[in-house]
Amino acid sequence: MWNDTAEAVGSPYRTIKVHSSMCFELKKLIARISPILPAIESARPWCRDGIQALCSLQHAIDKAKLFIRHCSGSSTIFLAIMADSMVLRCEKIQNTWKFCLSQLQNMVPCPLAEEIYRIIDVLNSSIFNVDPNDEEAGKIMLFVLRKNIVASEPMNKQEVEDLQLAALKLHLTSPLALLIEKRSIISLLSKIRDENPTKKMLTAILLLLKRYRKSILPQAGNTALSSCSSMSSFGSYLNGCSLSISNLSVCSSDSDCYSNSSDFKLDNGLDCELTRGFHKSQSFTNGHDMILGFLSNLAALPWESQCRIMEDIKTQLKENNEVCCSTFSHIKPMLKFLENASNFSNVKAQRDGAQVLLELLSKSSEMPPVYEEEIHLLVSFLDSDISEEALSITEFFSRETCNSSRIVAYGILPSIFQILDSKSSEHHIISLKILCNLSSNDDICHHIVYLNLISKLVRFLGNPILMGYSIEVIKNLCNIEEGRSAVIEATEFISYITELLGNSSKKNQEHAVNVLLSLCHQEARFCKLVMEESIVQSLVTISVNGNTIAKTLALELLRVLRDSSDHNMRRISVINLDLNLDRVSNPQNCRKRMKVWRVSIFSKFSCYIYWKRYSTG
Repeated sequence: MWNDTAEAVGSPYRTIKVHSSMCFELKKLIARISPILPAIESARPWCRDGIQALCSLQHAIDKAKLFIRHCSGSSTIFLAIMADSMVLRCEKIQNTWKFCLSQLQNMVPCPLAEEIYRIIDVLNSSIFNVDPNDEEAGKIMLFVLRKNIVASEPMNKQEVEDLQLAALKLHLTSPLALLIEKRSIISLLSKIRDENPTKKMLTAILLLLKRYRKSILPQAGNTALSSCSSMSSFGSYLNGCSLSISNLSVCSSDSDCYSNSSDFKLDNGLDCELTRGFHKSQSFTNGHDMILGFLSNLAALPWESQCRIMEDIKTQLKENNEVCCSTFSHIKPMLKFLENASNFSNVKAQRDGAQVLLELLSKSSEMPPVYEEEIHLLVSFLDSDISEEALSITEFFSRETCNSSRIVAYGILPSIFQILDSKSSEHHIISLKILCNLSSNDDICHHIVYLNLISKLVRFLGNPILMGYSIEVIKNLCNIEEGRSAVIEATEFISYITELLGNSSKKNQEHAVNVLLSLCHQEARFCKLVMEESIVQSLVTISVNGNTIAKTLALELLRVLRDSSDHNMRRISVINLDLNLDRVSNPQNCRKRMKVWRVSIFSKFSCYIYWKRYSTG
């Protein structure tokens, strides 16, 4: 039952139905471990223990992905009953990761060993707990199963109430959900041998679902009321355009629900009334409040009506420039709509939903937080027909510091790198914007560096459209020692940075000087490289004509270059004679000094040649 690893790992995650906290913890750990695997392989720990540890590490990752896959697609009831076993399975994966990484830590270079040490710390602090609802539902189902209910016996009211409670806690409250659960159990039964005790348990669960199918589900009126608890008050808010809840009815046929991809049927009269109500709300003074109200109750409507309303909301938001205050309670229904649209392979609905969400975020006065499951859903859309919209939504969320770590923990970086590696530059700008936001966090910078992104960023410095975003990310990466070391080792960096200092915007020049200053503080040999490449002339120009921050940074860098050459003070003294670096208070005088310095040094005898003669003479 758990051995179809290749099949499970090869497909994307679906919505997690049970044991979500354990799955989220595993996802977080996978996202921390997976990015360093290429670096470990590059370190070539090819001794027997190293190869075995690396293979075991990857195998444990596959097992973790398989665990998540089962919690997304297997029987919810069965997995709830097996809660204790699921915890042990997670802990076994966790211990394998710790053991393998501890072995590999002694076989790789020091910077990589430090990153592995941090990951082991995270593993040590990870705890796998059963969700309270899943735990209670599993205990209820075990209690019912132990009664050995016979099909010929009359239904027991207490048993029905127990099953209703378990179904409620496991979200098995619609005909479609029950149909999916039964099919999951049948699928499991087909993979288990007859002598396996688990088969008896699964057969008993299936019989219970068939016996109590109609009793487990709430009554039609109650279902509508429970899912539309606020619709009556919302209807009165629509200035008399109330929604008749009694017209909503639950599908009575499994086949009908499944084929129509909906749990509800809505008669034409109510559908028209709802549409009229929405269009009537458009004339209200505070249109955004009305729209947000509709979004809050969106899930109560049939899928076809959701799609029509989403299209109308998209039109209204584009025509209305009013600022709104979106909260996570409004964002979550939108993401749920996107998830449903993906499950139904409805590309138009996906695009409409994504564009509505973008409009809400762009008009929001403050950015709402986003949580693990929603981030994982967004990441899954990066390789879909709405990848552009998904990237834009992710960029909005990445602006908020509290969201950055969650976004990285659920696998955004590998997807971003894949986009930047592609020959098509269609999504490069928005991907670099996301990296600009994420790299403001030093912890995330470590992930970016270990995924070897520096070379790509340096290459983009030669692109006039992308250079601004690239140099900003490089500047952020230089806040950590590993980032500075990687930039120093990058080929062609100096040639690109020289061009950028001479021909770019003042903001880009500021970032470039900031990077050079960080690198010169890191290694003295880089100071010599900067002087040999004749960057000094651009630095002097920026110290006079740059923005306020760039001027200060350029002067500081020139001082660092001067002080780094104590053994060749004669060559640096030329700069001190023509340009007083410590007192540049009068811009007019400074320009005169710079002009004299240029004539004496940078005419036909360049500064580089002058220094070279001094150093060799």
